[in-house]
Amino acid sequence: MIAYDKLVAEVDRILWEDWDPIGVNEIPEARDEYSSYVPAVVRLVQSGADESQISRHLQTIEEVSITVGVYADRRKRVAEKDCSSTKYGVISKSGCTEPLDDASVDNQTPLARDR
Repeated sequence: MIAYDKLVAEVDRILWEDWDPIGVNEIPEARDEYSSYVPAVVRLVQSGADESQISRHLQTIEEVSITVGVYADRRKRVAEKDCSSTKYGVISKSGCTEPLDDASVDNQTPLARDR
């Protein structure tokens, strides 16, 4: 098992580079924009959450905290990368083993669904 700090850094990088629901990752001054969401995602990964659970958590953040919608396929990619961290020794392989079922997530943005 790799150090907690490495897992935190990897999740932070994935959220910044791949999730970026408000589109600020090209602004260096906004680098810490998603840092407050990292600890919860790390806890999910460490607890063995699968890709679907991580994706739903990100969707909740988008809808409740940020109030924007990001397509489900982007959440799926982020969840897959968070889970793939286990394959590269970031944490022990205790979770994130279930493939994300495309039917388990809505292919529309949360806001578009409500229009």
